Amino acid sequence: MGDPNQPLDVPAQREANTIEVIFVGAPLDYNTVTTRPATPVNPTVRVQRGNGGDVPGTIVRLPNNTVRWVALDPSVLPVDRYRVTLVADAAAAITSQQHTRLDGEPSNLPSGDDHEGGDFVFTMRVS
Repeated sequence: MGDPNQPLDVPAQREANTIEVIFVGAPLDYNTVTTRPATPVNPTVRVQRGNGGDVPGTIVRLPNNTVRWVALDPSVLPVDRYRVTLVADAAAAITSQQHTRLDGEPSNLPSGDDHEGGDFVFTMRVS
C-alpha cells in the first residue's frame, strides 16, 4: 500500500474479495479483531461500499500478527469504492495482548503517531 490517504486501486479482474492486514508492534489480541455479521454491533473491522452499506465478511487469523478479512459472498466486491476502517477509538477496539489500542492514524506507514488510539481508515477502489 502506498500513500494511505490515496485510494488503493484494485483491478476488478483480480476478484478482490479479501483484505489482509499485518499489525506491526506488540502481539495482537486476535479476539479484538471482529467484523459483521459475526459481531453485529461495534465490529472492529468495517468494510463499507460507496453507498455506506456494510459488506458482510469473516476474519481469518493468520500467523505473525496478520488477519485476513474475507467477503462472505466472493462476488460481493464489484466495481465500486470501499471504505475500510480498523477501529481503535471506541469501547470495542483492536488491541494488543497487553490491552494497548491500535495506533491507527494513517499519516504514514506503518501507521500511527506514537500514541495509542486513532482509527486506521483507507479507501479502496475496485475498477
